[in-house]
Amino acid sequence: MGVARDFQATNSDELDVLEGDIVVVLERFSDGWILANNEGVEGVIPFVVCAPLFAVVVADFAASGDDELSLSAGSRVHVFEYFDDGWALVRPLCDSDAAERAGMIPQDFLDDSVADALVAAQ
Repeated sequence: MGVARDFQATNSDELDVLEGDIVVVLERFSDGWILANNEGVEGVIPFVVCAPLFAVVVADFAASGDDELSLSAGSRVHVFEYFDDGWALVRPLCDSDAAERAGMIPQDFLDDSVADALVAAQ
């Protein structure tokens, strides 16, 4: 997930993050906090400081499981989480394939280097 605004830790289990950082969500808690990893450092942050990232699918991907999402090359997606196992949770933007649901796709099928251009196009 992307960090939408700065958060400064006030307890030893919290993590300092800055707007623009990209964190890996390791665990979600019912109280609105998440355990996150930011460049190898782990700690908790409030979920409200996070926002989805944007990416483009670089090659066709055919889902093989119920939690996966079939997408065509060129589809634009919101990336909600990058997982340590090489997968990402995404939801297509409204003008893309299957926009009504989120699903998993391998991270190798995503190019998030175009994020600024995608945001400007919204």
